[in-house]
Amino acid sequence: VQGNTGPQGTTGPVGNTGPTGPTGAQGSQGPIGLTGPTGATGLQGSQGSIGPTGSPGPTGPQGIVGPTGSSGTANFVSKDGLLAEYKFIGHSFDDSGNGIQGTDNAISYVQGKFGSGVFLNGTSSKIEFGTAITPGSTFTEACWFKTTQIPTSSNPALISFRNFSISSFAPPAVDISILDGTGQVGFFVRDGNLTANLVASPLSYNDGIWHHVAAVKNGDLLTLYIDGVQVASSSSIHFSGGWSNSTFRIGTWSGVDEYFNGYEDEVLIFNRALSVSEINLLMTGAYF
Repeated sequence: VQGNTGPQGTTGPVGNTGPTGPTGAQGSQGPIGLTGPTGATGLQGSQGSIGPTGSPGPTGPQGIVGPTGSSGTANFVSKDGLLAEYKFIGHSFDDSGNGIQGTDNAISYVQGKFGSGVFLNGTSSKIEFGTAITPGSTFTEACWFKTTQIPTSSNPALISFRNFSISSFAPPAVDISILDGTGQVGFFVRDGNLTANLVASPLSYNDGIWHHVAAVKNGDLLTLYIDGVQVASSSSIHFSGGWSNSTFRIGTWSGVDEYFNGYEDEVLIFNRALSVSEINLLMTGAYF
């Protein structure tokens, strides 16, 4: 016969940990957590490449036409009315092509204002051109000159037209002269009735420097320009003419005395009145 169960014995000591069992299967995903704070801005990325050019847009409407601009200033002198031109390039031939050639007497070809010019000795130098050119009611005479002298008599001429067929004592005249005793430049006109007028520069020009002179007769108005600036004018005298068959000379008005002592260059004769802008262009030496 089985006996009664005896009392439970005391618990024995804990045994050693057994080896780790295999990983269990993944559990299901938990709920989404709260959004964290915004992070700091990252560094700027590099610039991307330029995209392709777009197609042209439609043409816009035509703009309003602007106002007409003002006319420009010509930088040359018209040859209209040019009667004679003398550059004195080793001779006194007419460089205008009109064939008004000069006859030299005691002329020296030297350095001028532009290239070659002439020296006139004050005792016998002159260039004569005969009567092929005749001043009319409107004309212009111009040249460069240089002198250190003040004449003592007879107002020697740089450029002269005198009609001795009317009078040998007081012929009709159109002269640019250096005035006695002062060295001023004078523009002298006398007609066939002995009516005369003289306009003169207020200053003398015997300073040994090249100066440009232009004398313009426009009807009864006489105007004198020195170095491109008007220095004298007069319209107080009415002229009746009388200059046809005038003898044209450079360096003297009489041909026998009253000689200019100095240098001349770029002599020009026109049968029209040049404007002040044209006269200033003459001073450049490259005017046509």
